[in-house]
Amino acid sequence: MNAKRSDGALVFRDGSITYTIQGDRRLKGEDHWSDADAGTKGQVVPE
Repeated sequence: MNAKRSDGALVFRDGSITYTIQGDRRLKGEDHWSDADAGTKGQVVPE
């Protein structure tokens, strides 16, 4: 799996789903995923 940095976030793709994980953990609600095929998106919630 390849990953890249974009504006301080980690961006990687798994099939048609792209994940964006913010590098600064103080920023809440900035982590998300999006599915290009289905046209859906949502928030990633850390445990």
